[in-house]
Amino acid sequence: MDGLQFEKAEFADARPKCTRCQSPIEHTYFHLAGQMICSGCAEIARAGQQSPENKWVLRGFFRGLGMAILCAVGYAIFTYVTNIQLALLAIGVGWAVGTAVRKGSRGLGGRRCQILAVGLTYFAITISYLPLILRGAAEGAKKSAAAKSGKPESAGGDVQPSAKTSGIAPVAKVRAFSFGSFLIALAILVGVSLAAPFFGVASGFSGIIGLLIIFWGLQQAWKQTGMSG
Repeated sequence: MDGLQFEKAEFADARPKCTRCQSPIEHTYFHLAGQMICSGCAEIARAGQQSPENKWVLRGFFRGLGMAILCAVGYAIFTYVTNIQLALLAIGVGWAVGTAVRKGSRGLGGRRCQILAVGLTYFAITISYLPLILRGAAEGAKKSAAAKSGKPESAGGDVQPSAKTSGIAPVAKVRAFSFGSFLIALAILVGVSLAAPFFGVASGFSGIIGLLIIFWGLQQAWKQTGMSG
C-alpha cells in the first residue's frame, strides 16, 4: 500500500475548434474560405460582408462630414502656425474620418463608404490649406501695393483740378456686394484649395512629399471603411 500513487487523469478535448477564436465548437459550425468557424464568428463575418442601406450610408456621410470639418479646422490651425505638414496628422485625419463614416453606417463598410471616407478625408486635408492661401494672397497684394506706391508721379506739367478747386464733388465708385458674389469667391477659394496639392508638384520635392502625405491619409480612410471578415 505504501507504493500506491494517485494521479489525476487528463482527457484531451476532441471537439473541433474554431479557426478564428479557437473556442470549441459544440453543435453548429460554418465554413469560411475552407475553414471551420463557430456560429459567433460566422455572425461577425456575415455582418462585415453585409452592405449598408442607403440611409445608413447617408448617416455615415453626415457624420464623416462633421468629423472632416473638425479635422480641417485643427489641421488648418497647425499648418498656419507651424507652416509644416505632418504625415502623422494626415493619417490621423484619415483614421478619424473613416471611423466616423463607419460608425454612421452602423459599423458596416463597403465600397460606397470607402469612397465617402476618402473624399471627405481629401476635403479635410486640402481645405486646411485655405488660411495659407489667403495669407499668401494678402502678402502678394501688400507687396504689389507697396511697389505701386513707390513709383514716381507722371512727369507731365499739367495739373488736374481737385474737387475743391473745380467745385465738383468726387464720385465714389462703390461695388455692390451680393451674396452671390460671396458664394462665387468662396467656390473659387475652395477649388484652389482642392487643387493646391497638384499645383505644389511644380515646386519640386516638397510638393511630391505633400502628395504622399495626403495619400497616406486617404489610405487610412480606405482601410477603416473596408469590408471586414
